[in-house]
Parts: sequence; structure tokens; C-alpha cells
Amino acid sequence: MNYAVATYVFVLPSFLVNLLGLSPLQSFLIISIPYGGRLLGSVIFSRFGHTLSLVEFYKLLFGAAASLSLLSALLVSFPAEITIRLIVGVVFGLMSSMAMYEAMELNDRKVIGGTLGGWAIGWTLAGITSMMLRSWSLALTTGALSVLLLPVISRHDMKIKKAQSRMPSPLGVVTYLLSFVPSFSLSLAPYFLEINGYSWDIVLISYVLAIPMYFILPALSRRVNPGILTVIVASIASISGVLFFDGYIYLLIPFTMAGLGLNSVTPVIARRYGINSINSGIAINSAALGGVVYPVIPSMIDYSDFSIIVGASTFAISSLVIDTKRKATQVTS
Repeated sequence: MNYAVATYVFVLPSFLVNLLGLSPLQSFLIISIPYGGRLLGSVIFSRFGHTLSLVEFYKLLFGAAASLSLLSALLVSFPAEITIRLIVGVVFGLMSSMAMYEAMELNDRKVIGGTLGGWAIGWTLAGITSMMLRSWSLALTTGALSVLLLPVISRHDMKIKKAQSRMPSPLGVVTYLLSFVPSFSLSLAPYFLEINGYSWDIVLISYVLAIPMYFILPALSRRVNPGILTVIVASIASISGVLFFDGYIYLLIPFTMAGLGLNSVTPVIARRYGINSINSGIAINSAALGGVVYPVIPSMIDYSDFSIIVGASTFAISSLVIDTKRKATQVTS
């Protein structure tokens, strides 16, 4: 729920930004700027997370997320929105770091995959809200009130460990960066469909169908070699992503399912590069800095060229899987 709420507040403007009458570059900046704040949020969590319990942090940040949505609904100007969206990124960094800390402490692939599934759930709820209301201020106000009404549910509270953690390895960060490329690119899907005369209802269908993948793929990774599974899923995401941005609209469905599902098996690969419960938040949100860059690229080049970048970046995670296998072989020998 925590990851889903954070995502909901994070992505809701992606469906509505075209209503503000901004230039393409300004629209892309509003979509992408929160990715820059995510890293700061995860660093704050790693330094001060132990001062509160998880439930206390959840309550505090649910309120912060709702308050920022209300401000965004009221202060409708480009400078105000950029500032608010940057702070939204910090809150997301805190919330996602907490969620991943709790999931990785439990050390269960299905729990980790289900937690990351909050991204698809949040996107789906944001799309439904936008479709029903089709108003920037009304949708963001409704979203804020919805967050405030949510209960904080936990089977047990957990005190966060105070630990001196090493910074995540560069390859661990790159592993997450490459797996997030579909997520970065999909933030443009509603805008891309709309400017080409299509309804973005298919975005909702895609995200609903992607939710089970966060549970199916971690379960498969127990039966199939995670490296082989990663290569297969990355290949599907890469090919369908290229074709979607080349105009084959219905390939958004496999692109979303495989591209988001890729996130659920990435932690298995990232663990081999030293990513753990303490530094996972920093690793994930450092990688998320790519989200500042990817949504802005189409404002500078054609979408057909962007499709090649998306495809190549998504498939590149396969090289890290092969590198991990090589290292494991060296250690064994």
C-alpha cells in the first residue's frame, strides 16, 4: 500500500499535464522532475530512518503526500508545480525506501515483487482518477483526500535498524537503472497516445494486466534460472517498446507487462552486486535519476529515435546478468 500510495501521488499529473497548456518541454519537466528528488529522499531515510518506526513514518508521509497534492491543485503555475513536484520526489524516495527496506528484511521474492507491484497499482488508480474527473485541480484534490482516508495497515510495527551501510555498488545501481527504463518511458505513454489521436484507456488496461506479473515472475524465478528469466523478459520488453513508440499502439500491453514485470526479478540480480535492505533505497532512487533524462529526450528528438534508445537500454540489462554469471563462475573455481 505504501509503494502504491507514493506512486499514485507521483504519477497522477502524468495523465493531466496536457490540460495545463504548457510547452512540450515544460510538460516533460513536470513529469520528470520528481525523479531528481527521489535520491535525496532515500539518503534522508538511510541517515535518519532509525529515529521513527515504520508505521510512524508511514503516517507522517501519507500526510505529506496528501498535502503536496492539495498544494499542486491550488497553485497552478509552472514554477510552483516544478517546486512541488521536486518535493513529491523526496517524499516518494522516503516512502519507497521504507517499503523496500521492510520487503527485503523479510527476504521473500514474492513479497519484494508484490511491493514493487505498487508502481503498477498506483499508475492504475491514477489513470482511473484522471479518466473520471479530467480536471487538474479536481483530480489532484480528490487524490489528496483519498490518501488521507487510507488506514495505515501493518501486522506488526518494525523499528528500523541503525546501521552504517556501504553505498551501493555502481553495477547494482546500473542494474536498477536499466530495469527502470520501461517505467521512465511509460510515464510518456498517456501524452504520446493523446498527441497521436488515441485514447489512453489502453494505458490502464496495460497496467492492470501488469500487476499479476509482479507475483508471477518472482514465483517463476524459483523454478527458472533468474538470469535466463531476466533475459527473456528484457527481450520482450525491448522489442515491444521499440514497436510501441514506432506507432504500433497495442504493443503497449506486452511492453508494460514485461517492462514493469522486469522490476520484480531485478532485486535477485542486484543482490549479487551487494544490494541489501539498507542500501536498496539509495540504489533504486539513484537509478531513478534516469527518469529526469528519459522523459525529456522526445522533446529534443523524434519518437522513432527514442524507441531505439528505449529498446537498447532495456535489453542492456542482459549484459549484467551475463557478467554476474561470469563472476559467480570465477568465485566457484
